[in-house]
Amino acid sequence: YPGTGVRPTPARLDQADGVLLNEVSLRYLGGPGTRLGKPHVFYLANGPHRRAPSVSLDETAIGRMAAAHLIARGYRHLAFIGSSTTLWAVLRSDGFRTAARERGLEVEHRDVLPAAGQVYRVAARHDRDAMRRALRSLPTPCGIFAAHDVAACYVIQAARVLGFRVPGDFGVIGVDADPIANAAAGLAISTIEVPFRETGWRAAALLDHQARGRRPAGAQAQAPGGGVLGGNATR
Repeated sequence: YPGTGVRPTPARLDQADGVLLNEVSLRYLGGPGTRLGKPHVFYLANGPHRRAPSVSLDETAIGRMAAAHLIARGYRHLAFIGSSTTLWAVLRSDGFRTAARERGLEVEHRDVLPAAGQVYRVAARHDRDAMRRALRSLPTPCGIFAAHDVAACYVIQAARVLGFRVPGDFGVIGVDADPIANAAAGLAISTIEVPFRETGWRAAALLDHQARGRRPAGAQAQAPGGGVLGGNATR
């Protein structure tokens, strides 16, 4: 973007040979019906796009990894803390719940975060009392899958205020390998590392194919690649 607070517009794209964008950028450019008139690829897409290739994370697989990690560490009570208003968070929750049920376990869902599109702004808006009520309502020990590392940080902070042990009473795992959230939490958050760089490379390769006049592949689902990092979820 050409400067802080400056939103992209079709006119500002005139000098570009191609565009990498996401759904939020598309809304700024006019919405789903907008024709950009030049090669473009969606990265971290919420789903396939009819007129352009896209590269997505396999969000369901991320949820399955979280369940496998917590169950392997002995947790038989499981909970998901996130938001039901963001598609990727819903898909992570679905994968988590499916993997748990395959092992004969149920998941409690606590929808105590607002829309998680801009996670660092959630700190000023998330309801700390709602988070604390959610944690009090869970059985212990409980393995908690937070929708992302910032949410995991909020869970850990609330658990400490309430006198719960992390790990022990709650094992918490997030997503993103976010160093800022890890620093704020004061311990190594167990987290699923996702291949953001690889997603960018794949999107750029698709854009290059388009620019060279080749027919690019359709939507591509990218599985999480780096595994689980950190260790607070170990009992």
